Amino acid sequence: MNILHVNTRYIGGGGAASIGNLLHNETNKQEGMTSRFMYGRGESDDPNAIKISLEFESYISAGITRLFGESLNRRLSNEAKTEIDNSDIIHIHNLHGYYVNYESLINYIVDKDKKVIWTLHDTWAFTGRCAFTFGCEKWKVGCGNCKNLSIYPTTKRDLSDKLWLKKKKLFTRLNKEKTVLVTPSKWLKDLVKESFFKEYRVEVINNGVEKSNFLDSDKSILRKEFNLPLDKKIVLFVAADPNDKRKGVRYILDILDKVDDNIIFVSMGKTMDILSDRLIQLGYISNRKDIYKVYRCSDIFVIPSLDDNFPTTVLEAFANGIPVIGFDSGGIKEQIVDSKNGYIIKKCSVNDLGNEIIDRLLRSEEFNNKEEIILSIFNEKYGIEEFKNNYYKLLNTIQ
Repeated sequence: MNILHVNTRYIGGGGAASIGNLLHNETNKQEGMTSRFMYGRGESDDPNAIKISLEFESYISAGITRLFGESLNRRLSNEAKTEIDNSDIIHIHNLHGYYVNYESLINYIVDKDKKVIWTLHDTWAFTGRCAFTFGCEKWKVGCGNCKNLSIYPTTKRDLSDKLWLKKKKLFTRLNKEKTVLVTPSKWLKDLVKESFFKEYRVEVINNGVEKSNFLDSDKSILRKEFNLPLDKKIVLFVAADPNDKRKGVRYILDILDKVDDNIIFVSMGKTMDILSDRLIQLGYISNRKDIYKVYRCSDIFVIPSLDDNFPTTVLEAFANGIPVIGFDSGGIKEQIVDSKNGYIIKKCSVNDLGNEIIDRLLRSEEFNNKEEIILSIFNEKYGIEEFKNNYYKLLNTIQ
């Protein structure tokens, strides 16, 4: 069986790349199965990965989208068509990202009568333009008068009504008997079932991440490696793009100086122009081992996203035995189970966020046996073996 993964990037740029990359590499370890990875941005040294666009083309397409509301990517290349021709199943991940003419791609897949798995990592596929809707429900019947033009994918011209109709007509060309939509969360599946995809088969397969190799490591030694204080409680968060309102980083910044002195905040991701002795910014960390070491250094992980699907950062925290505090949004509330592996608080509540961090960190009894429980839940639900086996079972149902 030959599988072709299609995504914006081969690696980096969000959870879709890491999930697609994981499945791609694990598939190539299976007897009788091969995987190719077709992407549009960034780089890869994988001989089984093929880049289908030039970087400057993606930037031009992004610029056109911002000005005129719709991407004008080049037509589907012969190279991409050959990859599709040689594949038994096309596994689509993210099509947004300005790197491919998705209309040409879908039409070619339909014309070749290919089997399709489409893993939806957000809502873009069934909205006029938004990757996340912030509670807007216009997409159920048709978009227009979009209030989120400044949210990715940013634009100054509102074509959401036109693009919603275009997507509906285009994407519903996919053969219902040969297409399976996959969502990482039940939250997203429920939205899909209210969209123009409602007649398609939709399966929930939770994301998975690799286990940690640092569970037995001395936290003091790990902290010294990153110059982190040994005598503080560490609250970790990810600031991939602090200016992205959806990620809610500002809610953490609002409580930096409102928690106990024995608490320090540590961020991974984009460095912010903020001076505070309560915040240590580690910047971008690309090495997976180092990322896991930072998780293991920490006492708690906070994800203040206002709208999210099934973020792998939460799973990475669980893989390292770290409890998570998150807002009651999207699929996050499915990941955090009855205070066993973390705590759900009211969305946008700065006071609750601060109080939860203070209370949970200072009450030592809250952490008794917490790590063991978290690791047990992770091993049962979110490890790589469970994740990939669920996909392999799905593959066998659409052969």
